[in-house]
Amino acid sequence: SMGEQPAPNADEPVSGTMQTHRSAWNRTIQEMKALEDELTDDGWDVVAFPAGHTGPEAPDHGDDDRFGLTHVIPGNLVEPFREAYETGSFEEYHVYQNEVAGRVFVVTLLQDSPTEQAIVIAGNYELSKSYGLVRTAVDTGEMYTHVRTLDGTYVGTFEHEDYEPLLPIKPDS
Repeated sequence: SMGEQPAPNADEPVSGTMQTHRSAWNRTIQEMKALEDELTDDGWDVVAFPAGHTGPEAPDHGDDDRFGLTHVIPGNLVEPFREAYETGSFEEYHVYQNEVAGRVFVVTLLQDSPTEQAIVIAGNYELSKSYGLVRTAVDTGEMYTHVRTLDGTYVGTFEHEDYEPLLPIKPDS
């Protein structure tokens, strides 16, 4: 009859937060790939990757006052990334994000129109770990995206003057 539900798929993993996060991450990667395809079709040079790890960095008490959203780039993309990074100044950016069950899923698109270079990064991180970063961004009025290798070498930093789109939560006005 019309009202009959299809039988549940026996292959579906057990639901729960892990599964919720996994499907949100899959959607985030699909969004990254769709942007990559669209830009490539328009003639842009694109470096796109899901970050191996993404972390909100706030200044700590050490010498390092770096802050921002830091993404770990896969080793095989370091050279293509470096070439793009050195070619353009990447003043334009767009952020697509979604919070799902305490994690933030984000796609950052960095664009340099004059050279038609684009960098697209998918990442996700725990919302609760971002409060220090949010405070720092609000206090300084700026925000950064950092890209580093697994061994901790920073290969690119992007400054965003309009920081609010990058924050996982809107600061209290």
